[in-house]
Amino acid sequence: MYLASAGNPLRTSAYRRFPRPGVVIGDQVATDGILARRLGYTFVLFDPQLTGMPAGPRLMAAWGRLVRPLLYTRGD
Repeated sequence: MYLASAGNPLRTSAYRRFPRPGVVIGDQVATDGILARRLGYTFVLFDPQLTGMPAGPRLMAAWGRLVRPLLYTRGD
């Protein structure tokens, strides 16, 4: 199953009927990674190195680098 827009990582009701196990593929650990963790799914980070990225996505990426060690460790 596929859902193109994850939205807020605190809302998981849209995923209740999805099969297990699952994978979330996203570009932000701070949103997509948290959603994957809450669902018990594997998280695949798509991290293209784009130049000229706006400040908002740059800040979210920086926040994601800070929370990543808290959410995912080796063996997780």
